[in-house]
Amino acid sequence: MGAEPSETPLVFLPHWLSRTGVAPSLLECPPRRSPRFGHSCTLRAVTRTGLCIALMFLACESNSSALEQGPVVDCARFSNGPTVGPGEPGPLGFPEVSCHPDADSSTDSSYYRCCSDDPAASGLANANSPTGMCVHVDDIPVGSGLAPLNCPTACNPQWDAAELEATCGSGRICCQTLALAPEDCAQDVNSNTWHAMTSEEAGHIVAAERGFCLDLGGGQTCPGQGGPNTCDRISNGQVDPPE
Repeated sequence: MGAEPSETPLVFLPHWLSRTGVAPSLLECPPRRSPRFGHSCTLRAVTRTGLCIALMFLACESNSSALEQGPVVDCARFSNGPTVGPGEPGPLGFPEVSCHPDADSSTDSSYYRCCSDDPAASGLANANSPTGMCVHVDDIPVGSGLAPLNCPTACNPQWDAAELEATCGSGRICCQTLALAPEDCAQDVNSNTWHAMTSEEAGHIVAAERGFCLDLGGGQTCPGQGGPNTCDRISNGQVDPPE
């Protein structure tokens, strides 16, 4: 079941809005459905200069079929596996499956907990997040994880270096958790090229802005970085565009 919306839902401002001193107005965006996450939700958002920016999924009803199959899983169903699981790692080093923290049935006795990889809804707000990864939180070093579940710190790989260091800490990097699929790409009608959608364009958290802070050490980079992504391959004619 999806999480019941509260009468006065929490709203978490993006880092750049919370520091501007601007008092954004709240509005209800039209309901959006994400084929990636299996949620149909009303979005609470802020607006500044007419731009609708989704902050959190509210009044969400979980698509039960999405929890049964496809790329979305219930972490409570798995009792063994790698630190981030279940299954084999994909091109970015993480399994190519997601979970819904706001609908996951895992408990303190579960091997995996569903940890948000959306920095706008992580830590104490983890249960409000529509997207995450199954994490064996016992593997997270004491003092490194976020309360209350000891989840890894969520981050946005698109942030600048200063914001990433402020969130992740010195020497740690933000690694994207889910590889881009064609539906994560949008076309620039002027240049006829494709790029990874932002949350502003999509109206929900997108793959390009989902990540975990990692301490790789030794000058290592995130797995799968450096080459062309799916959107680049669409522009180059190597991958079919989304329907």
